[in-house]
Amino acid sequence: MTTGQKLRRSRKIFGYTAEDLGELIGRRTQTVCNWELDKTSPKLSDLIDLADVYMIDVSTLAEGITGVRSDTSNRFLQPSRTRM
Repeated sequence: MTTGQKLRRSRKIFGYTAEDLGELIGRRTQTVCNWELDKTSPKLSDLIDLADVYMIDVSTLAEGITGVRSDTSNRFLQPSRTRM
């Protein structure tokens, strides 16, 4: 399932029109439609807003979007190894 399909399915489950959703998150109806048609991808800030509306985890929506990591590992936060 594509990100657009997930977004459209979630919107329909909640009974929103694309216009309703756009108003809720401060985006134009056309922007919401473009996301649902996989013409464009939502920004991270939009994904956060969408996840709040749909009461789901951001990673559920972000999975499959190029440039968004689905794991939470961060090599910069790993414990450093001491040299002997």
